[in-house]
Amino acid sequence: MKRTLFLGSLAVLLLHAMARAQAPLLINHQGRLGVGGVPFNGSGQFKFALVNAGASETYWRSAADSSPADGQPDAAVTLAVSRGVYSVMLGDTSLMLALDPSMLSHPEVRLRVWFSDGLHGFELLAPDQRLGSAPYALVAQSVSGGPV
Repeated sequence: MKRTLFLGSLAVLLLHAMARAQAPLLINHQGRLGVGGVPFNGSGQFKFALVNAGASETYWRSAADSSPADGQPDAAVTLAVSRGVYSVMLGDTSLMLALDPSMLSHPEVRLRVWFSDGLHGFELLAPDQRLGSAPYALVAQSVSGGPV
């Protein structure tokens, strides 16, 4: 009887700890692009940043921006592109810098993307895309002020 009660208590504590754990701060992004009006196929090089509406402030970059400090990340992420479609988890530390939850304290955050096909250099894709509510839900506070 004691063993069953102990295991039951352990399971409840484990479930409570799992419920309190935060979801990883990863933002799924999927885009579509073409080169010369034709959907691109192959390995593309991408750079990402999260900026304000006027792009006068940068809240996060996929890589450091130091040489020269021009607002564009120094290093690129290589992604597979099929029929012009690519997908990435922003903040995936196996590819880029981690996301900082404080960037979502700003009311209007936009994703800025640079792309290179490997032949023509990097080009800023326009317009910057406004983040929807899903990333904000990851850092939302409940009515009582605690994590959701």
